[in-house]
Amino acid sequence: MLNDIYSIENEQKLDSKACKNIRDIAARTQQPKPRELNFSEIGLFSFPLFLLLVLYQVLKDKDEIQVAEFFKVGNLLDTFEKYKDKFKVDVFLQKLVYYRLILDYYFIRQNADGFSYVLDDYVYDEDAAKDEGLKSAKKKLIQFQSMLFVSSTPVTYYRWLSPALEYIESSERPISPVDFLNKLKQIDNDIDEHKGVPSEDALSYQNIDRYWFWRLDYYLWENREVYFNALEDRTVAENYAFRRNRSIEHIAPQNPIGGSAMKWNSENGRFLHCFGNLAMISSGQNSLLLNKPYEEKQGHVKAFVSGSMAGSVESLKMLKIYQIEKWNVDEIQKHQKEMIDVLKKSYNFRYTT
Repeated sequence: MLNDIYSIENEQKLDSKACKNIRDIAARTQQPKPRELNFSEIGLFSFPLFLLLVLYQVLKDKDEIQVAEFFKVGNLLDTFEKYKDKFKVDVFLQKLVYYRLILDYYFIRQNADGFSYVLDDYVYDEDAAKDEGLKSAKKKLIQFQSMLFVSSTPVTYYRWLSPALEYIESSERPISPVDFLNKLKQIDNDIDEHKGVPSEDALSYQNIDRYWFWRLDYYLWENREVYFNALEDRTVAENYAFRRNRSIEHIAPQNPIGGSAMKWNSENGRFLHCFGNLAMISSGQNSLLLNKPYEEKQGHVKAFVSGSMAGSVESLKMLKIYQIEKWNVDEIQKHQKEMIDVLKKSYNFRYTT
């Protein structure tokens, strides 16, 4: 186990007589497991940010930390200078090695394209090769970590990463992908801003925290067999990759270019900015679809799905919307209710193999 690497909890000096010499260690005949390194993969965090994350872990009085200042990598040296008397150097260095190994084993890395994520096979491959349930759990773990990563910033990573590291460190047995997935879900649900689904007003265009789009997409992905009927759509959903998209798209635009079956007026205008009429995509795709009527946007998305047009579906909420043939206020309200129900159900979902 990783916890065998060191033990700093008892803080007792090692008895030199109890230490083994090399000649006292029995030789093993078991061949080491081969491991192939992929240099096209990169870690989630820059080294300066990793140093700050480790420093945060070793500090005891976390309630006194102003995280917005603490996690500014430009202030790295000043931050260490400020807290130099509040941690032991040897403990910090041990933790630095230990957490680096934990990140390698239990956390995703980015591929060179920056849009897909992978999890080391070194820990889970032998069990997963024999168990379809573990394969599924590993895929869910990759996707859920991806959701947490893209929905976080340098000053909010600690909210889920810190308790996740503590969970792994305190474990006395190997952690399965099922256990870790459920723990991460619990950690995410315990974050103050994530403890319950906001009101419809708080989910509107002017007010929404983009986290809710990412969370919704994860649970649509996890339950894709339920929410996507067509095989073609389920295949697209299966291959969905989380990205740091931040542009909010109005499905039915306020001022559509060209003909549109959806017209806004004084009676239905209050639904323009509601959650049901929104999706989150990249700024590039937002520019492509800007102010185009629903019917034309639907054609673009269907072309992305079929592969007849270059591009990809960047929102599973959007993919769900474009299954609907005609977009009107009734459909907007129905879609909004369904998506909010997905979010509400997500708080009751625990994965088991």
